[in-house]
Amino acid sequence: MDPERADQLLNAERPRIARSLAQRVVPLHPLTILLALTGGAIVAGALGALLAVPITAVVWTVCTAWAGKGRSAAGGLARARPTWSGS
Repeated sequence: MDPERADQLLNAERPRIARSLAQRVVPLHPLTILLALTGGAIVAGALGALLAVPITAVVWTVCTAWAGKGRSAAGGLARARPTWSGS
């Protein structure tokens, strides 16, 4: 395969590869990322746009972890128990 053809194939596949990597690295819906970027840019300019996606990803991860923890089989919140035994 000549280098020119390989370059054309790479350019054609680049958006698909980038989208796939982005979905694996940042587990957010693309609309959520767009809204976070827009909100960050409105609130804090370029720095806000730069920090919007990492902050949104951290908040999303904390919220989903919190929502999944401490649930009992009946769907209610389970009572916290210490992991160590006191003497």
